[in-house]
Amino acid sequence: MTIGIREYEDDDARALRAVFESSIHTLAATHYTPEQLTAWAPAEHDAAQWAARMGALQPFVAELDGRVAGFADLQATGHIDMFFVAGDCGGRGVATALMARIEASARERGIVDLWSHVSLAAEGFFQRSGFEIAHRREVTIRGVVLRNARMTRRLADAPADTDASTTQGTKLARSLPMTRPQAIPTVQIDNERAKVTEWRFAPGAETGYHRHGMDYIVVPMTTGTLLLETPNGEVRSPLTAGVSYTRLTGVEHNVINANDFEFVFVEIELK
Repeated sequence: MTIGIREYEDDDARALRAVFESSIHTLAATHYTPEQLTAWAPAEHDAAQWAARMGALQPFVAELDGRVAGFADLQATGHIDMFFVAGDCGGRGVATALMARIEASARERGIVDLWSHVSLAAEGFFQRSGFEIAHRREVTIRGVVLRNARMTRRLADAPADTDASTTQGTKLARSLPMTRPQAIPTVQIDNERAKVTEWRFAPGAETGYHRHGMDYIVVPMTTGTLLLETPNGEVRSPLTAGVSYTRLTGVEHNVINANDFEFVFVEIELK
């Protein structure tokens, strides 16, 4: 049995969708109802949207004896957005190999804090991998409520400073360790059309440097000023509660609360 981890390729999208569906309907079947599984991974989906999402995430791809057996990504914020192993490949070392590659990538890129929204089915594996439960949560997908947990891990002895490229075709992006408190994202909706996230910033908190993989809308819930660290330098952005704005795919920045009070906005990503 040979497990290999490689970079994502454009023609991987279809195989990764098959992994996604089999993982959910097989490995998560003991933790969620059939209705929940169908809402999470419906048989019908928009293949172009899925391919665009995979292209934005640029996941690592695991192969078991030459066939695609799993995938997982690591974003510049330390967020592991997707982590899935094919239903017939569970317990064969694929998840362990993917997690090892994520950790190695984090160290190479100077990412100190890892976090993910982890399903009930994967919670035990993440705990064995050094993650702790920050809080439990409920999300609504296609009108159906599912439970999961936000889990976090701080890497020991991570490099103090490094640079790393973001996804293909973008400028060199700084993936520096987060030295400020981390802003807290809470996903409120995640379906085939949009992802809605509340971002809550304590004074001085940051998102971490990241590149947006989708067009998005921001709805400020607080009036104040955010500091944006961009490839072209720092920009101060005054915002007014209830006054929304939109940006296109490809924006790169670190968002910092420059106020001495909590700042909140809602981000709507268009898939």
